[in-house]
Amino acid sequence: MSNSLTHLLQAMFDYGVMTRHVELAQSAFAAELDQLHAMMEKDLEDADEHEQDAYIGNINDYWIDTAETIPLFQWSAQLLLAYGYFEHVLNKVCADLRSERSFALALKDLHGQGITRAKAYLSKVVGISVVFSTTEWEAVTQVSEARNVIAHRNGFVDYEPDNPRSIYCKLAGQQNLELKQEQMDQSDAQVVIDANYVLAALGVFDTFTRSVFTALKDG
Repeated sequence: MSNSLTHLLQAMFDYGVMTRHVELAQSAFAAELDQLHAMMEKDLEDADEHEQDAYIGNINDYWIDTAETIPLFQWSAQLLLAYGYFEHVLNKVCADLRSERSFALALKDLHGQGITRAKAYLSKVVGISVVFSTTEWEAVTQVSEARNVIAHRNGFVDYEPDNPRSIYCKLAGQQNLELKQEQMDQSDAQVVIDANYVLAALGVFDTFTRSVFTALKDG
């Protein structure tokens, strides 16, 4: 089997490993939150109203860290890792195919960067443009929008709900993604994703990788 196909097969396996890792982290966070709730119920069991208010006030920040802040760090990091690996696989396959098929052009000879340049190479040089006319590739580009905001803008996007061409509007319709604002007059919004968003992204990467594998194998 050629190196290009071997690398694609390895990627399919690795996406499964990453999926399992996300599921384990998801279970761990759920268990930790259950333990926190059980502890809170026990601590408040005999507390009067004043004591309850004081207790909730003191533990509120810890609850937010456990339920929201730390999980968001985890899911954002895993999305960046998964996306970076997906981009690496496409770039590696382009390099493999140049060697295997003796193409004159290398990936670096094309304009652009990241998955956009890999798309150009696979479409124009390799000739498998059909895989980019799919709902899977459209889903990849949607994940790319969220990834870029997380990677390059610390997870914040300008609040532009009335501009249909804005990044805000492009992200607004994605499942398992929230554009969160702490204040009504805030000029930006935070991209908040959960484990299911990362799992869906890994599923999209895997499905698209399989499409590339089939196109190369049958081509």
